[in-house]
Amino acid sequence: MRQYLPMATFTRVDDEVLTTRIAAATSRLVFIAPAVSKAVADALAARFPAKDRLSITLILDTEETPYRLGLGKADGLETLQKAASDKGVPLRGQTGLRIGVLLSDDDVLIWSPTAMAVDAADEALNGFDPGAALAAATEASATARSASQEGGPEPSIAEAFAQELCMAIVSDDSPVAIASAEIGCAPLSPQAVQATLQTLKDNPPAPVDLTRKTFVFSTRFQFVEFEVRGAAWAQRDIELSSLLNADLPSELQDILETRVRPFGDLRDLEVSVPAMVADQVAYTQTGDPILIPMTQAEINSRWNDLKKRYLIELRGFGWLLEKSRKQAFQSAARGYETILKAWVEGFSAEATKTRSTIAEKIATSIAKRLEGASDKSWTRDRVKAEVLNGLDNLRTITPQVRLVYKDVAWDSTRDREFTAAIDKTLPKKTKDEPWFK
Repeated sequence: MRQYLPMATFTRVDDEVLTTRIAAATSRLVFIAPAVSKAVADALAARFPAKDRLSITLILDTEETPYRLGLGKADGLETLQKAASDKGVPLRGQTGLRIGVLLSDDDVLIWSPTAMAVDAADEALNGFDPGAALAAATEASATARSASQEGGPEPSIAEAFAQELCMAIVSDDSPVAIASAEIGCAPLSPQAVQATLQTLKDNPPAPVDLTRKTFVFSTRFQFVEFEVRGAAWAQRDIELSSLLNADLPSELQDILETRVRPFGDLRDLEVSVPAMVADQVAYTQTGDPILIPMTQAEINSRWNDLKKRYLIELRGFGWLLEKSRKQAFQSAARGYETILKAWVEGFSAEATKTRSTIAEKIATSIAKRLEGASDKSWTRDRVKAEVLNGLDNLRTITPQVRLVYKDVAWDSTRDREFTAAIDKTLPKKTKDEPWFK
């Protein structure tokens, strides 16, 4: 009987292994995979100049899902497509491809590409290298063929290959010890099985159908939380309880809080801000921004219009943004922030300029109320000083549009109210281009 020699039939396949074998091809190069990384794309592109003497076949998945799963990188696909187009190397497509095959001359490598979005097992045995097994099978077949000339049976290459594979894993009918196997040398004990089952029980995996639904949904939409700061000057107030409550009975003075909106009269103040065209600042021929007057209400209306054009309100759950419009929304939000800052700067300047007048007006009104108060120390000048102090202590709010993006969790997709709100709220797409498939 032929002496069994362990083979590297089961192995780890990564970019380093692939690029090495790609570089070694001299006559034939076949690469089949769902997606391609940047490193592998560069290695393939480096072989394109040799296409006149090197047969090159490239087949990839036709859709974006493999890249979303982390089976490859978008920059790898872009690199490969550009290089192939430049050198006249055809790319072929196959929908739903999830296996990797590399043929470098007569050297075959088969692997299961790792979905890096969910699995970062760097040491995983994801490859099957039949080269050594085929070589050993060919040798065994030749030996058996020689023996068959003396009256023995003549096994096929396929039979010899199957025998070599059985030896690599030490199948039950193999004549060697399990300790010689490439994989599966250790027993899977009942205790190990129970530990795995208990872990899954303590932290159950998401149901497959909901995981798929969540994945599909999150590739198309995101929740957006937003905050617009600095635009509500007319609503800002100062606390003047010590003044306005001075004429109240002592038992009420400490339980009532009285506030004043000093800029209420400026709610219709028009401030010059940059004009926006297609959500971008418009400029004159000389390069200066075109200015238009806007009130606080118009500033707020501009933001509401932006929300209406880009966001979808899912009542009870938040605001949704279609991911394909995310870049445009962010650009529009930056444009809005530009005019918001200009408006706040102009309003602030006017509020500062009229600070004394505002304080005088408020002090005059309060002083009249305090004429009948028992505390006669509140003179008109003291009241004005207190109002001015309140104005000076108003917290400075830097104008800003703050955006926070959140993906959809699978807990949401199993919520019937959530799915019902989705069905009711999302605009219908065409039959040929549904939101979910």
